[in-house]
Amino acid sequence: MPILKKPSPFYYSMYIYLLSKEDLDLSLFEVLSLGEINKFELNGNMLLINKKVDYEMLAYTKKIFKVICKSEINQIKQKISEIDMKKNYEKSFCIRCLKTDECTNLPSENEVASIVWKSIEKPIVNLKTPHTKLYLIGTAKMAFFCKEIWENKQKFDDRRAHLRPELHPTSLNPKLARAFVNILNKKSFLDPFCGSGGILIEGGLVGCKVTGYDIDPIMIRRSEINLKHYGIKKYILELKDATTINDKVEGIITDLPYGRNSKLENFKIYDQFLKVARKVTNRMIVSLPADVDLEKHLPSLSDWKVEKEFTHYLHKSLSKRTILITY
Repeated sequence: MPILKKPSPFYYSMYIYLLSKEDLDLSLFEVLSLGEINKFELNGNMLLINKKVDYEMLAYTKKIFKVICKSEINQIKQKISEIDMKKNYEKSFCIRCLKTDECTNLPSENEVASIVWKSIEKPIVNLKTPHTKLYLIGTAKMAFFCKEIWENKQKFDDRRAHLRPELHPTSLNPKLARAFVNILNKKSFLDPFCGSGGILIEGGLVGCKVTGYDIDPIMIRRSEINLKHYGIKKYILELKDATTINDKVEGIITDLPYGRNSKLENFKIYDQFLKVARKVTNRMIVSLPADVDLEKHLPSLSDWKVEKEFTHYLHKSLSKRTILITY
């Protein structure tokens, strides 16, 4: 697993990931987990790595750029002028500049566009729908001339609980559920409290074989309707008590059920579930109310190693804590 500790600077990275500031910690961890990456540099919300991950799966990354050239800021215009743009230009282009808060004196878009224009035979500028999107990205000391290779246009909001054929009001936000699928980074997983199938949908959409259990037959029916609605075929649904599971699985992702009026009963179920889960997997992502005192109410958690925690504000009366645990 990646260690979220910033290593010493390096500048041979080939890709820059523009992470969402919505939850920067989660954005970073999602990319590092999916790509199984340990060495990186983070400048603001710009992640520099020398690996292209399966970016079509990503939830909290906004754009990805391939680095064409790099240099200290005062030398970048010369570097750009030396590039063979035939390898990086197609039909039309535009120039955009991005920079971290620490960056100063970055050349303007017009300056860079002028250099690119002179290096292309019969160039065409298209500011609205260019075939080639070129970016000059500046950090505190370095400038990177890049080509955009991906922009996240996934419509997670279209899959929110109330827009599915069958809803469950406490279902995880689809974008968050997708990030958890990427962090688990397994080809198959189980959601033993699957509800109406929100987590299963996001796993199925990226090709995972998903299995869902629920003790309520109505929820199993709702999950099946939703999974079929989104064209997901690799799934198993069973009417089953999550505290009795015994089949080995690659991993588990689940949003633990929560009822305000039955906290003690919830804690008992959580603890029983953690005990049996230890026997069937060694990697799990669990979401639960943030006000749960893990050490006090979940003694079985001591058998697991908590690798990472995230807290998500939902509304004024509820925040969720999500933990990645391994055994």
